Amino acid sequence: MFALLIPRLLFARGCLIASSFALACAIQGCAPWPASAEGGLAERETSSSPAIFSARERFEALARAGGLDSSPGRMSEARELLVRAHREHAGGLMADAEVTLFHVSAKLDAIEDFQRRRAAKHRSSRADVE
Repeated sequence: MFALLIPRLLFARGCLIASSFALACAIQGCAPWPASAEGGLAERETSSSPAIFSARERFEALARAGGLDSSPGRMSEARELLVRAHREHAGGLMADAEVTLFHVSAKLDAIEDFQRRRAAKHRSSRADVE
């Protein structure tokens, strides 16, 4: 009698484990992981920090001036750092936000410097042609 009961118990236990695994996978599929720097809402709201506001204005001015065309990688890194600074500030991590804003400023300085050098090179090559 026990010999007949043991296989049935093992089968029932295996079915329970398999259905638990299937349920866990189904629940996980309902909540996708957000892409990098797009999961929070902090960066979509206006910041109370004047430093973040001015960094965002500077970023947008560089984007309008062609920064996305001349330095797409640096602009992408600056955008991600700006989002991080905004989230850190919204989360109350003021010291971390200041450090991140310093890195944003350094990235934007590098982009501006690249654009100035590129414009100077373009002007000198035009002067050579004329």
